[in-house]
Amino acid sequence: MRWSLRILSGLTIMTAPYIWTVGQTGLESANRNLCDLLSTASPWPLPSCKFHMTYLGLWVIGILVAIAFAMFDTTRYVKKIAAPHGGIIHLTRRCCSQAGDRAKDSWAKVEPSHVIILGLMIASGGAAWLLYQGGAPDGPLLKKLKIAEQNVQILEAQAKSHASAEALMSLARPHLSSIDYDERRRILNTFYKHVNGPIRDTYGLAWGLYNDQPRLINANQKGVYEELVKIRQQLISEWQDLVAPLVRDAELYADIRNLNWNFHSTTLLPTLNELINVLRIPVESGNSVFVDSKETDKLKTGIQALGQWIEDTKDGIQKLRAKDDDAQVYRSEAKP
Repeated sequence: MRWSLRILSGLTIMTAPYIWTVGQTGLESANRNLCDLLSTASPWPLPSCKFHMTYLGLWVIGILVAIAFAMFDTTRYVKKIAAPHGGIIHLTRRCCSQAGDRAKDSWAKVEPSHVIILGLMIASGGAAWLLYQGGAPDGPLLKKLKIAEQNVQILEAQAKSHASAEALMSLARPHLSSIDYDERRRILNTFYKHVNGPIRDTYGLAWGLYNDQPRLINANQKGVYEELVKIRQQLISEWQDLVAPLVRDAELYADIRNLNWNFHSTTLLPTLNELINVLRIPVESGNSVFVDSKETDKLKTGIQALGQWIEDTKDGIQKLRAKDDDAQVYRSEAKP
C-alpha cells in the first residue's frame, strides 16, 4: 500500500503546479509557456504542446501501477493471515463453514408462530394501505379510477365522432371518372401553360412599351404604332389559336367553364384599338400626332387589368386542380 500512496502522492505533487498555472493564465497560455521553456532547454523538438494530455496519460499509467501494487500488497496480507490456518483455501472453507453454521443456528430458532405473525403483519399492512388509498368512497385511488374511466369514455366518443365525420366527408367528396379527371387535368394544365407562358410574355411586352414614355408620346410614332399592332395581333392569336379550343373543350364542365376566358376583350384589347386608331392615319400620312396622357393612362390601366387577370386565372386553375385531387376518382367502367 505504501508504494501505491507514493505513486499517487508523486503524481499529485507533479500535477498541482500545472493546475495552478492553468488556473492563473488559462490552458492555452500555460501550455504555450511550458512548450517555449522545454523547447529552449531541450535539444530535440517537442512533438506536441498539449501538456494536459501528457498529464492525463501519466495519471492513467500511475493509477494502473498503484492498483497493481495495491493488489500485490493485499495478496501478501491475505496470505499472511491465512498462513496459520493452512493457506487461503483452508481459510475460505473455514469461513464458509462458520457462516453456514450461523445461518443454521439462526433458522433453528425460528418457530411456526413467528412465520404466522409475520404473515399476519404483512396482510394487515396491505389491507390498511388499500383502505387508505381507495377503499373509502371518496378515496384518492377511487377518484383516479373514475377520472380514468371518464377519459376513456371521452376518447371513445371522440373516436366515434371522428369516424362519422370521415364517413360524411367521404360521402360529400365529389366523384370523378378517370376519363373526366384526365380530361379536366389536360384542359387546366394546358390553360395554365398558356397563361403563364405566351400571354404573360405579351403582358411583359406591353409593359416595356408603356415604360418607354418619351417614344410613346412624341418620338418615333411609327415604331410605337407597329409595336401596338404587334401586341394586338398577339392577343388575338393567343385567344383564337390557344384559348378558344380549350373553351370548347371546357363546355362539359361548369366549374371550368365559369373561369374568365375572355382576357382579350375585357382587359387590354379595347385600349390598344383606341391608340391604334389615333395613330394609324397620321402614321400612314407620315405626320406626327401628340398622344394625350389620358391615352397612356388608359394603356397602363389595360396592362394592369391584363396582369391581374393572369394572377386571378392562375389562382382559379390551382383551386380547380386541388378540387380534382381531393375527389374520389373511379374507373370509367365502374360507378361511384
